[in-house]
Amino acid sequence: MLKVLIAEDMTVVGEGLVSVLARQPGIDVVAQTARGDEVLAAALAARPDVAVLDVAMPGQDGITTTRQLAERLPSCRTLILTVLDRPATSLRSPPMICPGLSTTVSPWSRGRPSPMSCATPVPPTARSP
Repeated sequence: MLKVLIAEDMTVVGEGLVSVLARQPGIDVVAQTARGDEVLAAALAARPDVAVLDVAMPGQDGITTTRQLAERLPSCRTLILTVLDRPATSLRSPPMICPGLSTTVSPWSRGRPSPMSCATPVPPTARSP
């Protein structure tokens, strides 16, 4: 079972992610918060395999939160999501800031994807150890 933490301050997005992921076999949403400064405590308590973070949240941004997770809970992988199209934000997230991140994808530079194209989880057999 893949344990997931969701951190998103926009209620409709956070609840939507939880709803989509909760319906997937093999995925368990173990924690949810709307504030960046609550993520570390929630992660240490729930021990997720993956943290899905908004890049811009109240209390603390997703980049800083990713650094903290990498230091305190290195087994937890991080996926940063955003609807923002700010070059300064995108440029702060590559591997030199957060070693656990290997790629920055900006769908806005190639046109907007359909909402469901982002809602298909990676099957357990395709996940890296």
